[in-house]
Order: sequence, then C-alpha cells, then structure tokens
Amino acid sequence: MGAAAATPGRRAVVVAERARRSPLDLVRRVPRRLASIVQEEVGNAREEVVARTREARTGIVLLAVGGVLALVALITLAVTTTVALADVLPWWAAIAAVVGVLAVAAAIVVAIGVRRLRSGAPPVPKDAIGDARRRVRSTLDGNDA
Repeated sequence: MGAAAATPGRRAVVVAERARRSPLDLVRRVPRRLASIVQEEVGNAREEVVARTREARTGIVLLAVGGVLALVALITLAVTTTVALADVLPWWAAIAAVVGVLAVAAAIVVAIGVRRLRSGAPPVPKDAIGDARRRVRSTLDGNDA
C-alpha cells in the first residue's frame, strides 16, 4: 500500500465502504477472496521451494566434489600408511590396522551425517504458508489483506 492508503482520509473511505456492504455481499466475497489467496500462495510456495531446492543443489554438488577429493587423499594416505607399517608389521597386520582405523572413522562420519539429515527439514515453503494463514484469517475477519 502506498502513502495515500495510510492517510486518515483514505482510512475513513475504506471504513465507510465496508459499512455500506451488506453481510450477504461479504459472505459472497469470501469464497472468491479465499480462492484468490490460495492461488497466489500456491504460486509463492512453488517459488520458495524452487529457490530453496536450487540452493540445496549447489551445496550438494560442492559436497560431492569435496568428497571425491577427500576420497583420493584418503586412499593415498591409507596406501602410504600401509607401506610404512609393513616395515614393522607383517603385511596382513598393516593392512588390517589401516582398514580398522578407516572403518571406525567411516562409522563416525556416517552417524553424524544421518543425524544431520534427520534434523534438516525438507524444503517446505514456511514463509508462504505463514503468509497464507495470515491472509486467510484476515479475510475471514472481514479485512481485505
């Protein structure tokens, strides 16, 4: 709303227009107004979900690239550690020691990742839902929000 809508004179006109409407007119307008609100809010929700999904997609791609690089580094470190341990332990013991450490580390990382995924919310359009509820309440109260 612009500055003209906030002036006392404009407010009086709006109040007078509402007073002239019959209750039957108001009841007839509610379904159309609610349908209009629902259509607008569905569009807003769709836009919000698309925006959140786009942000998540970029993050997922970056995580995948980082994961591949980390895997290459981990493989190189595991081979280097195994070769170094093979000088002081039998080859099978060196391999078992490295695999054991990697398995424990993998279990910890997976547990943390699963916990984070469960705590993260799906891309729900919270803003659009809240706005729709507010507008529907306002319409049902007789205000044209």
